[in-house]
Amino acid sequence: MHEQKSSLAILERAQKAGRLGHALLLHGESLEALEQAALHIAGDILGTKKPLQHADFFCIRPANKMRQIGVEPTRGLIQALQQTPMQGETKVALVIDADRFHTSAANAFLKTLEEPAEDTTILLLSTRLHAVLATLRSRCQHYRFNEKQAANLGEGWANWLTDYDKWLLTAAERPKSAGDVADRVMGLYALCYRFEQELGLLTDEAWERAAKLLPENTPDEEKDALEVGTRKNLRRRLFASIAETTRYNALSLPCSPDRLRALTRVIDILEHNVGLLEVNLNEATALETYLLNVVRLWIV
Repeated sequence: MHEQKSSLAILERAQKAGRLGHALLLHGESLEALEQAALHIAGDILGTKKPLQHADFFCIRPANKMRQIGVEPTRGLIQALQQTPMQGETKVALVIDADRFHTSAANAFLKTLEEPAEDTTILLLSTRLHAVLATLRSRCQHYRFNEKQAANLGEGWANWLTDYDKWLLTAAERPKSAGDVADRVMGLYALCYRFEQELGLLTDEAWERAAKLLPENTPDEEKDALEVGTRKNLRRRLFASIAETTRYNALSLPCSPDRLRALTRVIDILEHNVGLLEVNLNEATALETYLLNVVRLWIV
């Protein structure tokens, strides 16, 4: 498994030396970074700076409200890869969000992934490696593009984390009056409001960048699925950076068994609420519930 700084360089060297594997699984926390790396490699393989416009470049991604890669587009990709290259000597297939394969689609794709034509390279991308079917993972070379949770999320989010860290330190102190408790509660609602604002802004910016990478003929249902996926991926990264900041904050406070129990409990609550987001719990509600529990548990 290769880390971010070396992964792209390793792929480039392997491609130039003719030793690039036929099936590659690129994974990490930023789908945008993975897609840019995949397009870079695809361009090198196809000998073009515009792989999206190349006749021998094929791409499938999740579609519809379920955000799944279905059987029909998968069979279409398989059929395309069985044809002779139209514009050059090689073909490249890109599967975005490979963890969203419907089981029947993944099963249909296994043979092609295991034994593609000699002139074909298949790139699978995922921000949730654990969710990629084991049968797919085992047939690919893995390359990790690692980046810190808060990286590349902008100054606004960095400021939010700074204010959250200050709020945590205050929340750990014994309240001297009812006014202190009220201030902490007001502070948490201010953080919730700003969280929604930042998530919306970051989603808009990420969607604008992602849309530029889409072929002109991309169906609307695929665009809709991409927009939803973009928000969910960002949301996951924001909550992960909240957990990371909470852990570092706890290390700055006097350590005790009670402190460790409090840290474990609030992280468990955060992870539980993040899990509920997948069944349509509102982000602000998830954060509000977590912060209210911090106020209750953090004073030790």
